[in-house]
Amino acid sequence: AHNAGLYVVCPYEPYDGDEADVNVVADASEYIEELARGIAERMTERGLKSGRILVYGNNTGSCFAAFDAAVEEYYPQFEAVSFNRTPGLSDDGAIDELSDYLLNNRDIKGLYACNELSVPVAVRARSKAIAAFKEIEAAEKASEKGAKNQEADSTPAPGLAANSAEPTPNPALLKQISITAFGCGLSDENLELFTGNDIYGLCIEPYYDAAATATMMLDRLIQGEDTAKKVTVNRPIAYGDTIDKYKAIYNEVKELFNIE
Repeated sequence: AHNAGLYVVCPYEPYDGDEADVNVVADASEYIEELARGIAERMTERGLKSGRILVYGNNTGSCFAAFDAAVEEYYPQFEAVSFNRTPGLSDDGAIDELSDYLLNNRDIKGLYACNELSVPVAVRARSKAIAAFKEIEAAEKASEKGAKNQEADSTPAPGLAANSAEPTPNPALLKQISITAFGCGLSDENLELFTGNDIYGLCIEPYYDAAATATMMLDRLIQGEDTAKKVTVNRPIAYGDTIDKYKAIYNEVKELFNIE
């Protein structure tokens, strides 16, 4: 098309060749800082003065360095860590894997699921870890009560049963599991989790903005106006007061293309 004299605008995917007049791409770095600050700010609003923020997904390496740097710069009282889902695990296996990690690292108070399919896994793992911790607490309280009764009877307390829950190895970990979760990507499931307050913020892929910007760039080219070779659109983070805008666009696109 370009060789035939037509103007070519390439939206969304990065392109460095000569066949496009303009390449419209999504921001790939600045949003990470905004995201890290959003999670840390919410943790601060909860009254937390320390704790860790977990970046979780299939490939956390794509964003963790920038995320970690932002946390260190703006909220040094918190620490960022990463955990990659083991390749080949089913969703149930991934939920179990992450649940065990959260159970044994209860100082994690913020979480960013960095790819769309990791969001429901993270939410369910958090719920499972909370339930498991409550069971451990109940077992410990029952054990303490039994020990007190036996002391009153001057009877030596028996050792722990072989199948007793293992205690969390780090004694400095906090006494509850309470994690502010942020996700990535619009989907029916993620929107349902957002509506149910299971996730606090959602990083949006700006397909609509990229398409709209590409159309405007094409119009400028046709009008003979100068344009930049590469144009970057913001990758927004939706919260409770802004999600309706993106939900409306999402539903409109589904209806337009007859997507179930």
